[in-house]
Amino acid sequence: MDALVAGYKDHLDRCDCCGDTGWEYVFTENGADLGRCTSCGLYFVRPLPTSNERMSHVEDGTFDELAILCGKRQRQSEEIRQKEFRHYLYLVNHNASKGRWLDIGCGGGTLLALASEDGWEVEGIELNVERAAITRQRISGKIHTRPLEELNIAGESFHVVSLIEVFSHLISPKGTFQEIYRILKPGGIVILRTSEIGTGAKRRHLFSWGLPYHVIFNGLNTLDRYAEDTSFKIVHCERERIVNVLYSRAYFQTCGRSQFRNAVKKTVLRVPCALSLIRFLMDR
Repeated sequence: MDALVAGYKDHLDRCDCCGDTGWEYVFTENGADLGRCTSCGLYFVRPLPTSNERMSHVEDGTFDELAILCGKRQRQSEEIRQKEFRHYLYLVNHNASKGRWLDIGCGGGTLLALASEDGWEVEGIELNVERAAITRQRISGKIHTRPLEELNIAGESFHVVSLIEVFSHLISPKGTFQEIYRILKPGGIVILRTSEIGTGAKRRHLFSWGLPYHVIFNGLNTLDRYAEDTSFKIVHCERERIVNVLYSRAYFQTCGRSQFRNAVKKTVLRVPCALSLIRFLMDR
């Protein structure tokens, strides 16, 4: 038993992208230590949580208020981001034929609802039961509440799989990509939104990194390696500066669980040029 536990812990401490054990400490937030693989540049917390730990946290929403919004507020935040989700639909429609679409981490179901209205047969995975219940009210397709790797989905079942702001929550992205490749039809596509971090990341660069809710961040070249190792080919890539995302009007219109932070957001929105000034200061 001790040998098995030790071996499993060693697996969690290895880089998921390249398998190396070299790890350089970067900073600590909320008691979680974030570091960078010295070989490929993948950022990940160490030790990584186990699958059971991850499931218990996501299911009951026990992270801080910036991490998990309740189902109602999650849907409200997605409605504010309608333009973003319609852009994903546009990209998919220009790269795949209509068919079956699986959204992993479907949240409040806005992307699935848009895809369903556009003629796609949709299905979702949402581990948080409150969010899953809200999504079920919006679409007719199945909404699963277990991880993809536990669902035993038949091979070559979907034309599209999407992961919008999901990558950083995964314990083993490589394992997830391998399973996605198995369930995709030939010529199928994956649409992914996540963050990339270069060298020199500091705790002060972001107001909150969302640790330990977020456990893995791509380095500048790690997504290319993930794609190569799991038989995918990157056909389109768009990049946006993080300050333009985190300090956008849409983000400040989103309410969290903290009344104080919600009040600060509303105040900032009422002050002319305040967001532009914040973005300038954070960018520096």
